[in-house]
Amino acid sequence: CSRGTYAPEEGSHECAKCPLGQYQNSSAQTSCLSCGAGLVTLETGGSDEEECVCPSGTRWSNSSSSCEQCQEGLSCEWSPGQDWRVGSQMIPSLLPGYFALKEDPTNVWLCHANHKRCPGGPAGRCARNRKENSFICSTCEPGHKSSVDGSCAECVGADIIPAVFLAVLMILVLGGVYYLADREDRAKQTKSTLLMVLISGLTLNLYQQFSVLSLMPFQWPEPFSGLLKALSVFSFDLDVLSLNCFATVSPFADYAMRVCLVLAMFFVLALIHLMASLLFHSGDILRRSSTFWGSAGSVFIALMLSILAGLLAPL
Repeated sequence: CSRGTYAPEEGSHECAKCPLGQYQNSSAQTSCLSCGAGLVTLETGGSDEEECVCPSGTRWSNSSSSCEQCQEGLSCEWSPGQDWRVGSQMIPSLLPGYFALKEDPTNVWLCHANHKRCPGGPAGRCARNRKENSFICSTCEPGHKSSVDGSCAECVGADIIPAVFLAVLMILVLGGVYYLADREDRAKQTKSTLLMVLISGLTLNLYQQFSVLSLMPFQWPEPFSGLLKALSVFSFDLDVLSLNCFATVSPFADYAMRVCLVLAMFFVLALIHLMASLLFHSGDILRRSSTFWGSAGSVFIALMLSILAGLLAPL
């Protein structure tokens, strides 16, 4: 009898396949070898000890030398012919929306920011045009930008427009806030001005709430998901600006820019305060400092949701 089979009796003319949970790696044998406690084979006729695996739903743990329950984000459904080994270690595949490095395939991370960029499968796999094995698939290949579907699309010349537009818009909005704070007698402002400020504040607050929804790991239907992607700029999601088209942005650099964006707004306000003091108030910078702090406080209160979402949101 060949490997994987045995003769029930010595001298028998018929060979039987080794049953599930057993194997035989030698020929001309009258019995099969047991896989050991807790291990099974995926099909009959096992011819090597490496065919002994953990039951579906569990995986082998080197630390405990036993089968353990499959952890969140992993698929431990073994099937014949599946490439589930790296060396002598059984490696489960990843579920969509989860990521693990090739060097540490059982240390699983949730792709929170955009689950579509982590398609699952072998450890280290990322969506199209994302750097393979980049942490939680956060980095696009050079010359590519993030897309709503989780992949990365090729950059085009017009990708600089959103960044320029938002930079100009930020300066105009901050200038408008400073102008309102610089009014000498705000108690005499017209009702139309107060109404405009009130409506603008409520609208901005609504946009910020929508941006927080974009951070939740749900599969929003179209066109709502596209709207949330556009409004994610209010949670300081810099993917909207396609910064990767100009330089490779690591997860740490992305977070650092979120923090610096808050500081940049206060820096721009300081420049506006300096210019306004020199041009309209005879250089009286210190005595007009209350206007600066008033406008800075208004910006912080108005964007409190965005600032907290940008600083606390996972990568």
